[in-house]
Amino acid sequence: MCNLRCVFCQNYDISRANRGSGTSPQRLAGMMIELQAMGCHNINFVLDGHGLAKRGMLVRHLVMPGGIAGTESIMRFLAEELSPDTYVNLMNQYYPAGRVSSSQFPEINRRITSTECQQALDAARAAGLWRFDQRDFW
Repeated sequence: MCNLRCVFCQNYDISRANRGSGTSPQRLAGMMIELQAMGCHNINFVLDGHGLAKRGMLVRHLVMPGGIAGTESIMRFLAEELSPDTYVNLMNQYYPAGRVSSSQFPEINRRITSTECQQALDAARAAGLWRFDQRDFW
């Protein structure tokens, strides 16, 4: 079970509601091959914890509506406290899910705009960051 408890969790049913199940490494590999055969080109794992890349670090930052994720201050922290060479993945895939609705957490009950995407990228560049993974950002 995930310990982050994000109210907007897009995987709420498996990360918090105990609907997911474990599987063997062999079955997991089989599932991935099945997904590939159906045209899937990207698989992300929902894990109970955090991981670092074996060779360096990639910071993934989910851009949120209205700037509530603190993108500007986070990008500044990464550049100043870690390194301006930090590899950053700005993620634009936020959508309302989990417990988010018009009555609960209305401030995040929408997708982000293209303007908000651009503001996030501008904030990262203004902080001095320059290494971006933007495959899915635009």
